[in-house]
Amino acid sequence: MAPPSYSDLGKQARDVFNKGYHFGLWKLDVKTKTNSGVEFSTSGHSNQDTGKVFGSLETKYKVKEYGLNFSEKWNTDNTLTSEVSVENQLVKGLKVSFDGMFVPHTGSKTGRFKTAYTHDRVRVDADFNVDLSGPLVNASGVASYQGWLAGYQVAFDSQKSKITANNFAVGYSAGDFVLHTNVNDGREFGGLIYQRCNDRLETAVQLSWASGSNATKFGLGAKYDLDKDACVRAKVNNQSQIGLGYQQKLRDGVTLTLSTLNIEELTMSVSLSALRNRLAVLTNSSGIHKEQADKYRQLLDQILLNGEELVETLKLFIEAILNEHVSLVISRQILSDVSFQLTKLPDEISKNVSHFTLDKVQPRVISFEEQVASIRQHLAQIYERNQNWKEAANVLGGIPLETGQKPYSLDYKLETYLKIARLFLEDEDPVQAESFINRASILQADTKDEKLQILYKVCYARVLDYRRKFIEAAQRYNELSYRTIVDEGERMTALKKALICTVLASAGQQRSRMLATLFKDERCQHLPAYAILENMYLDRIIRRSELQEFEALLQSHQKATTVDGSTILDRAVFEHNLLSASKLYNNITFEELGALLEIAPPKAERIASQMITEGRMNGYIDQIDGVVHFETREILPMWDKQIQSICYQVNGLIEKIAAAEPEWMNKMIEKEMCP
Repeated sequence: MAPPSYSDLGKQARDVFNKGYHFGLWKLDVKTKTNSGVEFSTSGHSNQDTGKVFGSLETKYKVKEYGLNFSEKWNTDNTLTSEVSVENQLVKGLKVSFDGMFVPHTGSKTGRFKTAYTHDRVRVDADFNVDLSGPLVNASGVASYQGWLAGYQVAFDSQKSKITANNFAVGYSAGDFVLHTNVNDGREFGGLIYQRCNDRLETAVQLSWASGSNATKFGLGAKYDLDKDACVRAKVNNQSQIGLGYQQKLRDGVTLTLSTLNIEELTMSVSLSALRNRLAVLTNSSGIHKEQADKYRQLLDQILLNGEELVETLKLFIEAILNEHVSLVISRQILSDVSFQLTKLPDEISKNVSHFTLDKVQPRVISFEEQVASIRQHLAQIYERNQNWKEAANVLGGIPLETGQKPYSLDYKLETYLKIARLFLEDEDPVQAESFINRASILQADTKDEKLQILYKVCYARVLDYRRKFIEAAQRYNELSYRTIVDEGERMTALKKALICTVLASAGQQRSRMLATLFKDERCQHLPAYAILENMYLDRIIRRSELQEFEALLQSHQKATTVDGSTILDRAVFEHNLLSASKLYNNITFEELGALLEIAPPKAERIASQMITEGRMNGYIDQIDGVVHFETREILPMWDKQIQSICYQVNGLIEKIAAAEPEWMNKMIEKEMCP
């Protein structure tokens, strides 16, 4: 037996939940067939909320010898649909069809080609719409083996060159028992279980979970056949939505269905047309604010139960509550409720509705500052989860922290400024980040929240790092590495960044002092860049081959190139090696200096000239002879440094002896203390 299409996987369970239910009280279905083989199907149901009666008429005709099927459908919304298909003619198991839809009052026209191929173990479906700007292509496949079913579905928007759906399903079917699980876009997980308990009773369980909103839905459904012509249905979900239905076959081809989904008004979702009417009544009504607000809240709860029309109904609701005819007291309360509910919706829906709300509220933004700030904070979180750093920062930047009427707390403003700065840093935009850090600097001195103070120091250090003010960044990173409120792992990270920034800093007295501070810090001995730190502190010449391990630690902005084409690290090492050479030689030619620094002689001359001009190295250049002369070193400072170096080496030997022979070392110390 051929497997079902991907859309029909778990169909038995879905039918228990969906068939026999509709909005309104009654529905009548009539089917008949003429002697010439033309089938007619018509149905109609009444919506009790609006009083509107909806109906449809469908005709089908089959030419069996050619495998042709023709169908046409019309409904009371004045929508016309036609379909032509041919089956098992080109290839056995292959079905090709085309359907089109036309809405006369709007002039809308759509068309779609569909293909399906079925085999004993495989079914493949594909379709694409007729759109000159770029068709939307859908494809799916299902394979079966000994009752097990596995399927995959994908949709590709050729206009945007983007995959819009990426779904996978696995199931098992054993006659009276069906199990179905699915994963949609890696974010929505669902499961269905169907069980026919006996000849009359069918039951089903439905479960779904969305990772984006962390929303879980659970439902139970059942159908019971009273006799061959009548059945009753019932279903309930974890949102307290209850449905009841009764179906009666009046005669061959004529079926009456009675159902209700509004056991309680609060548990019924609301259609778009019904919502317009109810909002119009509420907008023009008068009464106590609390009672009116409660009615709006009840309506909002019903809207949140909607499925496909959720976005449209929410937008209509938001537009209504922002109407100037609605009391500002009520509008603020309900918009606050909406902003809270947005946090529970899937990200794409929430983002869509949030932007719509911000656009609609903009003319009256002064009256809704608190609600707008809440929506912007949530919208920024969505962008941040998707790593859209710039969009998140711009959304937060729209909160009028300084120019608005609402008095924001100092900590709230400081936290928001720091978050915006951090987002711009993630987007590698230090200029924008620095502007918000400058605003935060005015506030950080007055806050008593130590965590915000730490966050400010971190952001400020990162801004200095991005702006290539490495020695200042190193000083602030080093300061953070001593703060006990910071986690031990974060302190070591700050220390590592301090070391990296010190190495990248321009050679000079400030860097020498920072090198000494870090070299004396025992924690640095456990860092991967300690070898470079040691060589720089001891004024050793560093070769290019020694930098590979250190280069792996650099961030992207630290790998940028300078005007002369060398990297920031290369420039820092050139300057360090030049200072080291000045302590070894009284003078050196440009050629020899270039060979020592592993660069071209003219480039070595330019670096030496710049360092001498900026006062970072003492000496002068004889361009006629092509020689760099270094200033004569004083004897006493040189002796002091040599003695200091020997002392460090002796201390290192003593520490190694103590680690290898602690008992002997203790005896020697006692002997020295007690002669």
